[in-house]
Amino acid sequence: MTISCNIYIPTDVRVNDLLDVIGILIGEEKSKGSFSNNPKNKFDYVEVNNIANGYEQQHKNIHFLTGANPQHFVIVIKNNPFDKEHHVGNYHFESDYFLLSGGSSPFWKQLGQRLIQFFGGWIDYDDCDKIDKDVEYSCPRKNGNSHIENRDFDQFQQDLWDLKPLWRKK
Repeated sequence: MTISCNIYIPTDVRVNDLLDVIGILIGEEKSKGSFSNNPKNKFDYVEVNNIANGYEQQHKNIHFLTGANPQHFVIVIKNNPFDKEHHVGNYHFESDYFLLSGGSSPFWKQLGQRLIQFFGGWIDYDDCDKIDKDVEYSCPRKNGNSHIENRDFDQFQQDLWDLKPLWRKK
């Protein structure tokens, strides 16, 4: 059995939001998008480049692969500025959280730390030791990660825009 770094993410996190945050954290470019009826001095949403937002997009740097089990998929990160390596994380639903499990490497530990700072949740750096929660954070947004109301959506988009990469691309 190998050691995994397990990242426990709240169930109100949307997959596309998770992929966007991963993309921002590894340094993918982002831009401000606007809906057609919005004045030019305000942005409505954040667009993150090189992230798959649907199926059959394996040419993107960050994408996901699904199989026969809809509760489980694999997140693939082809290249990142930290170690220039290919990383794969298994993502699936548990009873009251999502679990993203990657290898117990500095990459997954640092990425996991920032993911739970952004979304809330906890991280187990070594799933074979006796400590299940090495670090835990509450969601920093009052209404969680679900952004149904306009003000919650706007706040979430601003949080995405303010998020800084862990590593700079060279």
